[in-house]
Amino acid sequence: YQGTCCPITVLTDTSSKISNLAPSRKSDPSLRVTSMPNGIFPPFYLLANVDIWVKNDDLPQTLADMQKEKYYMRYGRPHWGALEKQKTVRAVDIRLLAMAKILGGSLFAFDSGVFTADMSLAILGVRLCIDVAPQSRLSHDLVAQHMRAMYFISPDRDSAITGYFSEPVLVEAAAYLTNFNSAFERTNRWKILLEALVGSLRNGIVDAGFRGELTGRILLLLAWDRCCLENNFHSNPEPTGCIFLSAVPLVQFLETLLHLDEAQKRTLNERFGKPEGKAWVRCSHFIKLNYAPNN
Repeated sequence: YQGTCCPITVLTDTSSKISNLAPSRKSDPSLRVTSMPNGIFPPFYLLANVDIWVKNDDLPQTLADMQKEKYYMRYGRPHWGALEKQKTVRAVDIRLLAMAKILGGSLFAFDSGVFTADMSLAILGVRLCIDVAPQSRLSHDLVAQHMRAMYFISPDRDSAITGYFSEPVLVEAAAYLTNFNSAFERTNRWKILLEALVGSLRNGIVDAGFRGELTGRILLLLAWDRCCLENNFHSNPEPTGCIFLSAVPLVQFLETLLHLDEAQKRTLNERFGKPEGKAWVRCSHFIKLNYAPNN
């Protein structure tokens, strides 16, 4: 190369762990770590959402619009929107790709119906906003293999703050992994997934919240999944539509969640169930907001 600059190329596997590229100081075999410590770039920590493909002159106007691929695939990692813009890739194939990414790169576990603990927590984490201990192995593995995002690495590289931001494509994929088998027949994998979660709670790897907030989020999503399946799934051998990002009537959601009596249902229907003023709700996933949105 002619000149004063020298190009450098670094090739890494997409499933590489941070510890492989930047091990903790006590594990770093290089002598330079003691004489000239490697610095770490300031973290990107305000990642509640990513919307690089969103156009201000073509925003979704209704709740029904957010079920359309041209809108919901614009949110999240840029490659979802890039695939949708090609028009040669079906939404079904993008969803299958997202399902494989959540499971670590392959749909073998989806076909067999056997999920590891890491897979189970990844499926739940996309929608439940699970807090994982920063110094645990699980925190690193979910980033390396299961689409979790890295928010912050401590200067000594011993701990990392991670999480899932709002990503509708992954939300829909995680819901499919929870509620369908490989033949796209309705099944219920909540028991398997929650057993893995309970094990992690007992081991201190996952935080349940100060007042058991995680339990509340689980109950809300259980009700949400049931409503979405009742409204949108009709024994299609391969569902092609967007099932779990759709809006649900408020009265139906409350009835599923709380098992209302007839008097309560009648009162709610009079206020929120009339055709001219029907109330709707969308409760597809939870995220943590570390700042106040500006609008």
